[in-house]
Amino acid sequence: MRKSVALFTAVGMFATTAVGTVGQGASAAEPAAKAARKPAKVGDFNGDGRVDIVAGHPGLATKGRKKAGGVLVLNGANRLGKQWRTITRDTAGVPGRSRSGERFGAEIVSGDFDRDGFADLAVGTAGAVVVLHGSKKGLTGKRAKEILPGFSARQDGPGSAQGAPDTARFGTVMSSGDYNGDGYADLAVRSDRGRSGVLVLKGGKKGLTTKGAVRLTNGLKRFGTFLASGDVTGDGRADLVASQATPDGSATPPSAVYDQPFTLLPGSARGPRTATETRWSVPTKRALRFVLGDLDGDRRADLVRTQDAGTEDEQGFTTQLSDGRGFAAPKATVTGQDAPASGVFAIGDFTGDGRGELLASLWSFHSYVALYPGTDEGVGPRSGAYGGESEAVGYGEHLALPNVAGDRRADVLFTSTDGYGGTDLHLHTGGTATERVIRRATGGVESFTLLSP
Repeated sequence: MRKSVALFTAVGMFATTAVGTVGQGASAAEPAAKAARKPAKVGDFNGDGRVDIVAGHPGLATKGRKKAGGVLVLNGANRLGKQWRTITRDTAGVPGRSRSGERFGAEIVSGDFDRDGFADLAVGTAGAVVVLHGSKKGLTGKRAKEILPGFSARQDGPGSAQGAPDTARFGTVMSSGDYNGDGYADLAVRSDRGRSGVLVLKGGKKGLTTKGAVRLTNGLKRFGTFLASGDVTGDGRADLVASQATPDGSATPPSAVYDQPFTLLPGSARGPRTATETRWSVPTKRALRFVLGDLDGDRRADLVRTQDAGTEDEQGFTTQLSDGRGFAAPKATVTGQDAPASGVFAIGDFTGDGRGELLASLWSFHSYVALYPGTDEGVGPRSGAYGGESEAVGYGEHLALPNVAGDRRADVLFTSTDGYGGTDLHLHTGGTATERVIRRATGGVESFTLLSP
């Protein structure tokens, strides 16, 4: 199995995390940035209205330290340049120093946590979360914070006693959204304090803080294995959707059918709460991944997940549109023998018509990336395909739909990885067939991973 570098683009819907200890790169006495009238777009680190491309690169060697990791940044523009910047633990202002095997950048999530008009980036690493702040100059190490596990949090839900401290899994699953509607992005993070849960950290004038953090549990042993955020109910607050492979977190035989649980926790003035959650389950033989985004143009987030088909010619994915309270009945889209290769999806408005398109990674005799238009019913017939030129190359292991040019049309971004460990990052400009390779990694390093806005 190929290991991956976390590549981020206009991050969006996957994220959750907890704030703890402020690292040495930040001072408690430092004045807070003045709050902007409107928060920045997710992934717009320099505030110019364009989404920047960020690649978490956990396989990066730093000062001879293998897999110390780093974050690569390329500013969005009408014509992208080639001036990538690299931020590591050794960058001025970033707490700590690089360590072998830390894999800094293995998980990345964006949001304007201090609402200063510049998006920020939460970077997951081995048992910690580092928050990098945006500025007129883009993403930097200035005012960076380190969030460590072990801080106190108000408990919400059954069996939510404090329990043991979080493990090295802390920061490996995150999602971001404004759950309480105050204009500041918040962060949700998987938490393993005895019984699994989700820690929700509030954003504010000084950015993410542990003050007022809430730990959510609902009795499931692996609650929060998969996370996504989006405004499902249409009330202006982000809602949180959590899932896990099995209800009890146990391993199952390859042929066994189990019910994978999904939980919708609506946002509120107090953030997401288990008291108002909606739970449902899906019979499956494998873990079902999912994404949230607006497919039908009603400004409410819809859900797309992998489909566990009974036969080879029933492969595909399932869409559930928002009905304003939760999700409507599921609707399957069959892709024949072309199976969703990794369950990787992204949603973004590629055509500029106000509806999001669905980007999916598929595999038949070889892998490729497919684009499906958003419609009033969910998704329409496939409208585009990318990659797939060689059986020896894996296309679309990671993909995204960021608006890099700032022209109201998303761009198609995906990876291709060959059998020798070389990885290319491909960009197709929105509305056109123009393609270019904007980043290349060689030498068997971990491949780039993309997160959608």
